[in-house]
Amino acid sequence: MKRYFVVAMTVLPIAAGCGSQGEIQSGTIGTNGQIGPILVRNMYVEAPRDGSYASNDTGRLRLWLFNTAANDDRLTAVRSDAVERTAIKWDRDCAGTFETPAGLPLPAGDAKPQPAAYFVELTGFNHPVLAGTTIPVFLTFENAGQGRIDAMVEASHDGDSTTPPSCSTPSPPSG
Repeated sequence: MKRYFVVAMTVLPIAAGCGSQGEIQSGTIGTNGQIGPILVRNMYVEAPRDGSYASNDTGRLRLWLFNTAANDDRLTAVRSDAVERTAIKWDRDCAGTFETPAGLPLPAGDAKPQPAAYFVELTGFNHPVLAGTTIPVFLTFENAGQGRIDAMVEASHDGDSTTPPSCSTPSPPSG
């Protein structure tokens, strides 16, 4: 018995070190994707209070958008089959007052609206949605077109706290 234990303890660490290393991921909560030249980073639905969204609940979709194109673009619509309605919300001046614009401007290059200054309001969930699952989200851009990205519904535990919104800007992704 000891011989098998020693062999297993010797072979397992070697075997665990073999194989593909895979892509190293940053510590994001949400999903990363791309629609044409628009990079979508850390897209997620904020955690529901009681572990799930019930029918008719309202939630927030958070995301960071980076326009890598040579021309300006706009996020013109967001849709999900999981909810009745969506609305883009933008605090243009980062003053704490959100408006519902006809579109969210995405300047060309690395310039972008402040990430914490915008979100998508999700109104009227069609069915219960559990934390830790995903919902389909369709983003439509004026120039980049439309694409689907599945957004993770953030899970939380007792004692977790959400980082308060700020108008600071993350660094644009490299590469």
